[in-house]
Amino acid sequence: MSLVHAVVGLFAGFFLFGPAIYAGLEVIPEAEAVTYPEATATALVGLLLAGTVDFLLGWIPVLGVVLSPLVWSAVVRRFCHTTWPASLAVGFGTWALSTLLFAAV
Repeated sequence: MSLVHAVVGLFAGFFLFGPAIYAGLEVIPEAEAVTYPEATATALVGLLLAGTVDFLLGWIPVLGVVLSPLVWSAVVRRFCHTTWPASLAVGFGTWALSTLLFAAV
């Protein structure tokens, strides 16, 4: 099952999460503009790190749910050089999208 999640995550990073990060940062007025390759790289790194955190700490009831969106937000902040409110908005949205996608798989 993890191979299926890896393949789905790779395609979702390119075709779903990358555009979501790119569009989210374009809509927020205080965020800096990013290019599509930057948004896609951010999505792939965020997917890898948030998946690792969720795998290692997801079994802890509160900690797993809180850390995964924070990891997405930290990756968006680091790679896209945005403010914390903008990165929290985009990170939480991308985390919710990834949670919905992997719940369906």
